[in-house]
Amino acid sequence: MKLLPLAVLLVFIACWEFAVRALEVPRYLLPSPLDVARTLQEDARQLASQAFVTAQVWALGLVFSIAAAFLLCVACYASHGLRAVIKPLLVASQAVPYLVFAPLLLLWFGLGLTPKVLLVVLTCTFPLAAVWLGALEEARTKYETVCAMLKMTRAKTFFSVCLPASLGGFFTGLKVSVSYAVVAATLAELIGSEAGLGVYILRAQGSYRTDRVMAAVTLVVALSLASTALVEAVRRRVVFWQRPK
Repeated sequence: MKLLPLAVLLVFIACWEFAVRALEVPRYLLPSPLDVARTLQEDARQLASQAFVTAQVWALGLVFSIAAAFLLCVACYASHGLRAVIKPLLVASQAVPYLVFAPLLLLWFGLGLTPKVLLVVLTCTFPLAAVWLGALEEARTKYETVCAMLKMTRAKTFFSVCLPASLGGFFTGLKVSVSYAVVAATLAELIGSEAGLGVYILRAQGSYRTDRVMAAVTLVVALSLASTALVEAVRRRVVFWQRPK
């Protein structure tokens, strides 16, 4: 069963290649998988340099997202009043298309690193915080009474019991956020940037090099999948006592 997704992907690629060749679809409309693979090889150095720029935005945005999500979770854990206010906002935030803020961020902060990182933070913080907070509340329900009987302080209960117990939820939210971060970084570069995979896509689109567009999109998908797999590998080592749901 583990090989089934790979088999489906290979069948899809084979059908794509056959359809493009059989129907004689122009390359500028839809390149074949072989054309995309050839472009990936020919532009490997340029794609690598642009991907490095995007990866910087991804990494910085993700670090700040984790920090912001942690602060939100601590605030909700420490105060029932804040939790009553923040939790509904976290749920409602899932319906907000944060990409609409990109033009404003570019207007306020220019074409540098800051607006792109902020867009990643906006995109990733709230999904991560929502899942993590749910895991914290579940751990609190299970262990708070026992910890109170043991005369543990609220801070000790949080850091010694509830926080470790919520790590499964943290990694579940992080798996979603890391893929969001790659896409958000690329979309931010599409709207306005000086370098990155988004800029590479815009330039390729302007010159009708659809094969380059597809090559960059393939690389974005690969980065998303690789980051998700990395988070899962770390989760298995850190939260070794829990199995993924």
